[in-house]
Amino acid sequence: MNDLEIKSRLDYLTELPNRRGLLEILEEKLVSIKHTKKSFIVVMADIDNFKKINDRYGHACGDFVIQKIAKNLQKNLRESDLISRWGGEEFLIVFPSSDISTVQTILVRIQEYLKNNPINWREVILSVTLTFGVAENRENTSFMKICEEADNALYKGKSSGRNCIVVYE
Repeated sequence: MNDLEIKSRLDYLTELPNRRGLLEILEEKLVSIKHTKKSFIVVMADIDNFKKINDRYGHACGDFVIQKIAKNLQKNLRESDLISRWGGEEFLIVFPSSDISTVQTILVRIQEYLKNNPINWREVILSVTLTFGVAENRENTSFMKICEEADNALYKGKSSGRNCIVVYE
């Protein structure tokens, strides 16, 4: 793979895989997961009130917040977990061989970390929170369908107050 192909699979701002990059990584991982019948969890994470940050402090601040959140998420995930910038202020995380309880524990840890480590941008202290939508794979369900379910759970969390973890049911 040449440099241009590699760059086309990475998000320029966070250096995380972008949607295309994550889907390519997952292609082979999902095949092995389905063969072993192990569970995996998909989480859609969205920065709360991000538009207000951009409107009040500008897009340079918004970009900085996205970069810091990406680093904070990576710092708090396990080595086996996969994260990508899904688009805008959204991140998609895949937890292979996991269950809902384990994932919720990790997400609560991330919320606590963000609460205790506000983002400092040009002497402005920003308390940033995330809302998480969580969905678990089921037999014969496509990855994109599970992403849709995680997204539906995310929007339920957004409409019920933000800074929460909602599991798709």
